[in-house]
Amino acid sequence: MQWQQFYPRFLLQQAVPHQRLLPAQARASAVLVLLREGTEGLEVLLTERAAHLKHHPGQISFPGGRLEEGESSWQAAVRESFEEAGVLERNIKALGQLPDYVTGTGFFISPHLALLTQDQPLVLQADEVASAFWLPLAALTAPGALYSELRQFGPVLHRLYYFPYQHKLIWGATAAVLVNLLQHTTFLAPPNAVINTDQLQNGLQCWRLWLE
Repeated sequence: MQWQQFYPRFLLQQAVPHQRLLPAQARASAVLVLLREGTEGLEVLLTERAAHLKHHPGQISFPGGRLEEGESSWQAAVRESFEEAGVLERNIKALGQLPDYVTGTGFFISPHLALLTQDQPLVLQADEVASAFWLPLAALTAPGALYSELRQFGPVLHRLYYFPYQHKLIWGATAAVLVNLLQHTTFLAPPNAVINTDQLQNGLQCWRLWLE
């Protein structure tokens, strides 16, 4: 999908809110869903968290983190993106905010959508980020790209999403935010339409084989 197709749809579509835990039980954080124009359409920036981190080591995520005292969620998303990947605020344009998402592990995430307006190299903070890559949005809408399952977290039943991509597995909150973005812009089927346990298990097995 090109920028000219994406942005009007993003503005006009009503996002589907995620089921969530009580916000009072969660820790406030923010992420930057940063897009750029790639050779084959829009791409989104993702990072791989360092293996030694306390929370979600080795997982694929958006740049972001906890809010510091007095910060807005946008300020936190921009600050963390600079600290983790060297993204300069002057090179990005704010587009809007996707619905907040609360994880089963107790993080209240505010996802901010932005566009990279000036190409720049990424400068990774090695203590937090093992690698970074640009994921084509087209890869997320290919047939069979998305899997989901239901899982109980305390009193709340959450739907977990999975996107196997090359040798990586995008899942959890990152996958959920991507699903919301796709529902916003590509008329992705609602969550209840994508459950397929057999496909999920086959997809996860393929991912495990890729890693061996």
